[in-house]
Amino acid sequence: MSADLFDWTENEDVVVRTQMGIAIFENVRGEICVRQEGMFHPDEDQWITFGRDNAAAIARRILEVARVDLQSPDRVALRAPKDRTAAERQRRRRDKHSDVTPAVTTGDRDSTVTGRDGHALKAVANG
Repeated sequence: MSADLFDWTENEDVVVRTQMGIAIFENVRGEICVRQEGMFHPDEDQWITFGRDNAAAIARRILEVARVDLQSPDRVALRAPKDRTAAERQRRRRDKHSDVTPAVTTGDRDSTVTGRDGHALKAVANG
């Protein structure tokens, strides 16, 4: 078939039609948002929002309409999200990137110092 005469609209060789991006997230009011990318400009994006209490019913209906058999052993298992909130994500990031070292206790006083200052304290103590 000639590339110049290719028909994208009614051709059995086309297995994936054009699909604009879809994002699903929680808004500041705690609602679930489904946003679809507009064709040419963000002003064309389409949005729907719904409450958390309706999420399961909506998801079930989407799977029914798509004829996804949840009981099939061949179905793809979806991973649960690592966290439920941005706060949990941020806390994990801080913990991962923190530069905290165990405190060093000096023999001559009850104070503790961080690992950052520990080398200077040891030099003074070893004097």
